[in-house]
Amino acid sequence: MKAFMDKDFLLESDTARELFAAANEMPIFDWHCHLSPKEIYENRAPEDIAWLWLAGDHYKWRAMRSCGVEEKYITGDASPHEEFMAWAKIMPYLLGNPLYHWTHLELQRYFDIYEPLSEKTAEDIWNRANAKIAAGGFTPRELIENSNVVCLCTTDDAADSLEYHKLIAEDKSFKCRVIPAFRPDKALGIEQAKEDFAFISAIPGRKILLKGNHDYWWTTAAKFYKFCAEQGFSNMEILHNNCHFYGDVALCGTRGWFYEEDKGGTHDEKVFRRELGRLETSLKAAGKREKLCFLHYPPRWSCWSAMACAAAITAISTPRATGWPCRETGTGSNSNWFLRIMSTSGP
Repeated sequence: MKAFMDKDFLLESDTARELFAAANEMPIFDWHCHLSPKEIYENRAPEDIAWLWLAGDHYKWRAMRSCGVEEKYITGDASPHEEFMAWAKIMPYLLGNPLYHWTHLELQRYFDIYEPLSEKTAEDIWNRANAKIAAGGFTPRELIENSNVVCLCTTDDAADSLEYHKLIAEDKSFKCRVIPAFRPDKALGIEQAKEDFAFISAIPGRKILLKGNHDYWWTTAAKFYKFCAEQGFSNMEILHNNCHFYGDVALCGTRGWFYEEDKGGTHDEKVFRRELGRLETSLKAAGKREKLCFLHYPPRWSCWSAMACAAAITAISTPRATGWPCRETGTGSNSNWFLRIMSTSGP
């Protein structure tokens, strides 16, 4: 009888086994993970297997909730032992789910435990796994390096300070490269983005917001201003189908869009024309004032140019109208306007 999830698990042919044997010797570049940069930097050893497995794994939490486990045993005040027992109890119901596979592969490869986890085997596995943890080798950095991970990308909020990434980068004793990667969860709706807006609002001065390419919280200006009023955010305004004035200067702009006419594309053209209309509305609202025109997608960038946007700025703007989009460093010009392309980290 074939052993439970043996070394050839999911490898059903000689070719599969040969490919896996070759890949298994290669270093790992992990482009997406849920590891905490703070925990990687601090490098604390786990207290027990419940802490290692269940302290922050939302996939396991979701599975436990789906199986009717009380929240007390998920994010509540149950003891680590009780949480582990609750996880073990639902394991047979997860057969066929990747969580079942991951759990047992981890038991085998990191704890030398080859029995299936269940309510019956949970106490024994709890004791054996914790003994293994107590013997050492389970700090975040040890697990990363022993798994031959040479580069990993954490998932970070757009407004994260990245302080722990900086500290990790300064520590030359840790060989794995840890890179931040954007996770937009907190910006999928305006309520989820409340913390970020509070941070922006607390910065002194007047803030004018232009829609970018990942602002999923954005719905309508009316809803945004209603949200700001409810939260007490009184120093933020939206640049959208309008312009704002700062002294004698008009602040104009829109998101913009990629569109290459020679390559066609009905959807891109539709979005581009809509953005072009918004740009024209914004520029016209400024009247004869000098204009600063902000675009997320600039009229000239890399190997392409959006001539319609450039033409709109040329036709409507007064001399020295300026574009300040948030992209690669570069410049461009026309007879009566010039373009300066900036990154968010540059002047």
